Amino acid sequence: MVKNIIIAILVIAVAVESGYIVLKKAAPKITQEVAEKTNVISSGKPVSKGPQLLMKGMKLSDSPISKFAYKVAPGDLSAQAKTALAGWSITNQTLSDGSLQVTFTPKNSNDQSSQYIVKQGQILYFVEMTPVDDSAQKDTDKNLRDDYGIITDQNGIVQ
Repeated sequence: MVKNIIIAILVIAVAVESGYIVLKKAAPKITQEVAEKTNVISSGKPVSKGPQLLMKGMKLSDSPISKFAYKVAPGDLSAQAKTALAGWSITNQTLSDGSLQVTFTPKNSNDQSSQYIVKQGQILYFVEMTPVDDSAQKDTDKNLRDDYGIITDQNGIVQ
């Protein structure tokens, strides 16, 4: 009985050690693959090839995302913005401090609404990354998860 327990423990130890060795050999390859796909090298700095993430403090017009961004507030919607908003309802409410509360609500989906507070001097853009999934004629968007808002200051710096 004791002999069987010792053998079982040794088998488990060998299996765990083997798994550890396999993971240790695979980890550098996985790390490199992830780095290449996300355009980040091992130092954590972005690689110059491919689009970079858009982060607070960056200028929207310097990002490849800018070609998918349509101004929605303040002011009237352009024809391009209306097309990008296929499948979405947009409502604006002026708040007591003069800010504008903008709400995007999906029309034919269980996806979540999103709200943005646009302060004086700021601009709200609606980003539609894959317009091919939209149908302006049917006012539907088949992939709402690629759509979101970005607020910039009047100089286009992401807030």
